[in-house]
Amino acid sequence: MKYIFPNKNLALFLLLTSSLFALNAYAEDVVEKESPREAQTSDKPEPAAAPEAEENPITLKALYTGETWSNLSGGLKTSSVGINKVDLSLEVNAEKAFGWKGASFLVDAAHNSGNTTSKLTGATQNETTLDTGGTEMYRITQAWYQQEFFDGKTSALVGLYDLNSEFDALEPAGLFFNSAYGLTKTLDQTGLNGPSSYPNDSLAFRLRQKLNDKWSVQAVVLDGVPEDPAHPKVNTINLSHKDGALLVGETDYAASESSKIMFGYWRYTAKFDDLVDTNLTTGEPVKDSDNQGVYTGISENLYKQKDDEKRGLDGFLRFGVANGSVNQVDKAVNGGVTYTGLFDSRPEDKLGLAVAFAHNGGSYKRAEDIAGTPADATETNFELTYRAELNKWITVQPDVQYFINPGTSPNSDNALIVGFHVEIGHGFGLL
Repeated sequence: MKYIFPNKNLALFLLLTSSLFALNAYAEDVVEKESPREAQTSDKPEPAAAPEAEENPITLKALYTGETWSNLSGGLKTSSVGINKVDLSLEVNAEKAFGWKGASFLVDAAHNSGNTTSKLTGATQNETTLDTGGTEMYRITQAWYQQEFFDGKTSALVGLYDLNSEFDALEPAGLFFNSAYGLTKTLDQTGLNGPSSYPNDSLAFRLRQKLNDKWSVQAVVLDGVPEDPAHPKVNTINLSHKDGALLVGETDYAASESSKIMFGYWRYTAKFDDLVDTNLTTGEPVKDSDNQGVYTGISENLYKQKDDEKRGLDGFLRFGVANGSVNQVDKAVNGGVTYTGLFDSRPEDKLGLAVAFAHNGGSYKRAEDIAGTPADATETNFELTYRAELNKWITVQPDVQYFINPGTSPNSDNALIVGFHVEIGHGFGLL
């Protein structure tokens, strides 16, 4: 495991961390009834925990996830790929464990077998968020400390952090596997190694403020280049002026537990190569300092069964834009519906149908024309999935995806891919 800290940035990080610990003394006075926010580890449901583990101040969760994907037609290759991932996460309610008011910790480590679906369809919107691009890795994926104040209305977090655990996140979208339903594609594509999300999480400092029962705002500063693209198998922290930072802010309106409206803005402080324009003297790409974008989304309960309000229909819709001068996708939209408890005998099962569009910017299309590999304007993904918890340990989820213009390549036929996902996991109380 490799860690690199330039001295100036190390001092800043240690200052932020030590400040949060120091504020614990202050939190002792201002926090009386708060409880640490539930630990966030991914946009997928977590392994079930034993009842005693749910109340335990220190919980260890173990989860094995296996996926098999088979491309039946179109795309690049009709073949199959298997991906395996093992997670171990330690969640600490420091208030219950040590008496630290409003404090919590999370450490999550994972091993991924490294197989990739990219050779199947060549899709711009990848088939599964479990894909690591073909690199087997052992990683600490998240490791953060969180401190809450004023009955949980104010929250500060510092450490290795998954942006999508709290930003650009709509609960119904978490049922689906395609990367389009994680971070909006206009944000997910950005940066030299992507934004901070699995498997490449970066150091971050996040603040959140609840304005009232419905409105909240949050902002985060993240390392602009998570991990090290040249050494993808190990953890690397390298804070530098050249890499810059990713700044994200979001405003949320939640009328109820099943209703949310969000609006977010993001921007990189570093400069990026323009996809087309070059310096007339050197022939090098022009450096663009305007790598930014916005996203917005809504989720809502559309129908509740009278006999059980937990069963019913939920929907979501998201839209994002990005600077097309330095990014391939300049506009993206996705939406879908999920139904919980379609069958009386399976009240917790979820059925979902979603569609996602990714639109190539004009600069990317011109660059592809110049390179002699013209690209179509859009790629469309349809996904149909069904999630079933067989027991407290095992969950299965078959999945079907259909791509129109996979990879936006005019030479690729539309692709039909089927997948099968299984989770075996449990939570154990340690105290």
